Amino acid sequence: MKDPSKSIALLIYYLIAKRLPTQPVPGWRIGYYIRRKLVKRIFASCGRNVIIKQHAYFGTGTGIRIGDNSQVGERSVIGAYTKIGKDVIMAPEVIIWSVTHRFDRVEVPINRQEGIGLRPVEIGDDVWIGQRVIIMPGV
Repeated sequence: MKDPSKSIALLIYYLIAKRLPTQPVPGWRIGYYIRRKLVKRIFASCGRNVIIKQHAYFGTGTGIRIGDNSQVGERSVIGAYTKIGKDVIMAPEVIIWSVTHRFDRVEVPINRQEGIGLRPVEIGDDVWIGQRVIIMPGV
């Protein structure tokens, strides 16, 4: 990671901002504002009025794009190179994977099979993703 402002934003996000309040707890507007300002430096692109809720995890944010008026739910995990469209609502604990392991060779334990390369995920506009949904690589 070469951009020092991105490194600092990641440090502040994971040490402090991810714990700031989420609606309806008092102070939630400040939490949303601070997280939004940080992910604008972390993500590849971040639209207007984006909401990142408590404890969302997105690694280093590599290649993540999120459109206007979209939300990342509490305790959600977003994989690299995920594109989230405009007006997307995400419930808590959503997982979006962009990498996975091979499992097609039944004679070889899965932990000894090589990984399948990066397969970005794209979520369109005006989508509601329910709680604990897992979106697999390449979807």
